[in-house]
Amino acid sequence: MAPFGLRHFREAVHALTELALQTDKGVLLVGNVLDMLRRNHVIAPALEGIERFCVKAVTRANRRTYRALTEPLFSAHLKCLDTLRKCQGR
Repeated sequence: MAPFGLRHFREAVHALTELALQTDKGVLLVGNVLDMLRRNHVIAPALEGIERFCVKAVTRANRRTYRALTEPLFSAHLKCLDTLRKCQGR
C-alpha cells in the first residue's frame, strides 16, 4: 500500500474530470475514485480530500463544457449571453 500523494491527487482529478463530463453525481465520482485507489493499492485520503478532488474535477469538466459551447460564438453572441446571464441574477 502506498500513501496518497500529490501525484495521486493529479491522477484522480484527471480521471474524474473525464467522468464528470458525463455526470455530476457525487456518489458515482466518489465510487470511481475509491475503486481507482483500491486498484492501485493507494491509501484513500480523508473524506475532505476526496470531496476536494471531486469538486475540482466537476469544476474542470464544467469549464471544458462552457468553453466548447462558447468558443465558436462571435463576440456579439457572447455579449448577448452575458446580458441574459446578468438579467437572470436579478
